[in-house]
Amino acid sequence: GRPAKAVPRLVDGGQFSPVATPTLATHTPSDIVSRTPSLTGVDSRGAMASTNFARLIGEMDAELRIELTSRIRLLTAELRGELLREITIRLADAEAKAGVVEVNVDHKIQRVAAEFAQRLGRLLGTQ
Repeated sequence: GRPAKAVPRLVDGGQFSPVATPTLATHTPSDIVSRTPSLTGVDSRGAMASTNFARLIGEMDAELRIELTSRIRLLTAELRGELLREITIRLADAEAKAGVVEVNVDHKIQRVAAEFAQRLGRLLGTQ
């Protein structure tokens, strides 16, 4: 069989205690059946264990919700930072390109205005 390893174990009072317990692989099916409560009747110890088990599940559920909420907040903050960086980079790139386009359009307008003034001068000079 496999060697025993330290796993949390429910002790009196509903608390977990890390103790070396053998894994299920080290037990034979008859060992497991002999330690399983009867399905026909539940004794008071079984009812108390069920109550403790339900309480522990509730506590674990609350702890998992807190952990999940914390991780979601952390991930949200990280993603927000990444998005802001990406948006800043793209905005700066768009502003630079718009600046180049503005210079080119301004240059073309000045050239067209100069050509227009020249043609207008020729037209007025020929009359």
